[in-house]
Amino acid sequence: MTTFDDIVFNIGEEKFSLILKCLLDRIPILIAGTNKEEVEYLANFLADLMNFRTKLIFYTDFISETELDVLLQEEDTNYDTNRYIIVCPNDAIHKALRMFADFKSWILCYHILFDESKINQDGFNARLSFILNVMRNKTDNFLLVENSENNISVNMVGLKYKNVDLKFERLIYSKAVKFVDNSISRMRRIFEQRLALLKNFSKELREELLDFNFEELNLKRNIFKIQILEFYNAARRVFSILNKISILNSLNVKTELSDQTILDTISYSNASFFRLTQFIRAEWGEIFYGEIETESMKYKEDVIESLWG
Repeated sequence: MTTFDDIVFNIGEEKFSLILKCLLDRIPILIAGTNKEEVEYLANFLADLMNFRTKLIFYTDFISETELDVLLQEEDTNYDTNRYIIVCPNDAIHKALRMFADFKSWILCYHILFDESKINQDGFNARLSFILNVMRNKTDNFLLVENSENNISVNMVGLKYKNVDLKFERLIYSKAVKFVDNSISRMRRIFEQRLALLKNFSKELREELLDFNFEELNLKRNIFKIQILEFYNAARRVFSILNKISILNSLNVKTELSDQTILDTISYSNASFFRLTQFIRAEWGEIFYGEIETESMKYKEDVIESLWG
């Protein structure tokens, strides 16, 4: 039986990569649909993938802008504190849109019960259009995820990413989904070959033994979380090194390192140095200038200098 988790994981590399990009870079996400449970399930499912952040629920964990400001104050003064990711349930979206001006790292849920006797598709689209216009007035860029009849569409509003911008996210999707799909398929074929040797075998037991859905979904979830956490920890290490270089430069000790030297130091190769610094800017609000040299000659100089004690 196809579950909603199956649908989410199988929306395709391009769609999932775009969602992952927005989650990592704290770009607001609006999830709209006609099934309240699925809309809010998807919002929490995505928030839980960012397991290095603390999840807050609007109108449960806080109910006012003042309360949220108090929670966010530590982000401005403490790099070590976990950043927040905020889920806004459907019942509170109108309050949120009236109350807040900044939806950085928010996932908002919007749901209308589709009932031909009360509201048709045109009515749904009109109400969604109103919500989108309010969002456009609040933020320059956000991601619209529409869930309807077991189909999920994903569209960026206000900004377009080129394929190269999603290289890291595509890699994560490939490792978590394509790799698991291939592994489970191989395991299923092995079981099918063994079961083919048996005669008069129960059809129900055969189906149960060939059902790897539980293992498949848990593997995908775990690999996603592991890969995302590895990326986060790599970015933390880069951030620490760049901070140290910045301090040296502030003391008039001119210091530059090549981007490749830093990547070698942190022992991470899944994402480019540029992608890591993009994330640092989104997560900690820091931009570094003058600390990095991208020329290959600088990398050779760093290697030579490191050989001398």
